[in-house]
Amino acid sequence: MKFLVMARPRHTQQGVTSKMVQETREIVNGYVKSGINDCAFSFADGNGGGLGIVNADSGEKLMELLMASPVAAFSEFQTYPLADFDSSIGKTIEAMKKQGL
Repeated sequence: MKFLVMARPRHTQQGVTSKMVQETREIVNGYVKSGINDCAFSFADGNGGGLGIVNADSGEKLMELLMASPVAAFSEFQTYPLADFDSSIGKTIEAMKKQGL
């Protein structure tokens, strides 16, 4: 299952070190290299955070992957399960046709 994950730093960043950020970088790059993440991007606004598409079998597995980051406790996550576009829009069209639309 694919999830869109957006992460932003919480307002309180006290305690975050460059070592923690470096370890997070290595984890995310490893996820991309291994295929756990399809992609990973930073937000270009300079406020930190980013997004990625994460492959996980369940919500629990997704949480496990996110919590592996040393900065997880200092981050706010938004997660959205994703579905195949063509399949999803096909089902929408079918439902609309059944309603005479």
